[in-house]
Amino acid sequence: MTRDPPGPGAAQRGGPSPPGRLHLVPRRHHHHTQGVDLLTSPGRAAAETYLAAVNAKDRTALAARFAADAVALNPFGAFLGLDAVLGFYDEYVVAHDVTVRAAAVIEADDTCVVELDGSTPSTPEVQRMVDIFTVGERSQVTRLSIYRR
Repeated sequence: MTRDPPGPGAAQRGGPSPPGRLHLVPRRHHHHTQGVDLLTSPGRAAAETYLAAVNAKDRTALAARFAADAVALNPFGAFLGLDAVLGFYDEYVVAHDVTVRAAAVIEADDTCVVELDGSTPSTPEVQRMVDIFTVGERSQVTRLSIYRR
C-alpha cells in the first residue's frame, strides 16, 4: 500500500493512513526509468505502462503488459487469454483511435484502480471509465476490469 510520507502538518492531517486502508494517491514527481515511477506499486507500474501503450497504439508493449492467461472484462464482454485481449484492443480501442488520461489513482501492492477520461477524434464528449488492474508474476496484468461511468 502506498502512503504519503509523514512530513510537515502530518499531525494536523491525522498522520499516515492506518494499515489496510486505501486512499487516493496523487501522482508525484519522481525520477522515472523507461516511463515507470520508481516509487510505485507493481499495480500502478502496470497501469502506467498500459496507459502509455494504449495512447501510443503500441501493440507489442500492450502484449508485453498482459499475462498469457489474462482476463479483460468490460462492457463489450469477457476476453479470455492474451489473443482475445489484444483482439479487443484492435477492434475497440485502436480502430477508434482512443486516447486515455488518468484522472485519479488508488493503488495497493498488486492492485491499481484508475479513474480514466477517454476520448476519440470522432466523439466530442469525454468518456469516463474506471479500470481495475490486478497483476501477477513479472508484474503482468492478469485481470483488467473496465467500468464505464
